[in-house]
Amino acid sequence: MRALIFVLILSIAFSALPTIIFHGVNDECNSMMKSIARQVSESTDAHAECMEIGDGTITSDLFSVPVQGWYACRKIMNSKVFADGFNLIGFSQGGIIA
Repeated sequence: MRALIFVLILSIAFSALPTIIFHGVNDECNSMMKSIARQVSESTDAHAECMEIGDGTITSDLFSVPVQGWYACRKIMNSKVFADGFNLIGFSQGGIIA
């Protein structure tokens, strides 16, 4: 897992843009995802957060990918933090949403 995080950080290290992280199916923005966001933020000196779509595990299991994508777009568009651009990191199903 550390190697994956290292590669992700390297891929966005030279960008001052904030980063959104989407978790995979049957998961949520738990302590591990928040830890990854913290590592990305510390490495890039930019805001990073795990963005929850709906109710975590329930939503990731029951909502279709297009519906989750719609909710993700709405949350991003309504956030001033990401108004000037952003990076996306998606784990598993989160990569499809991204």
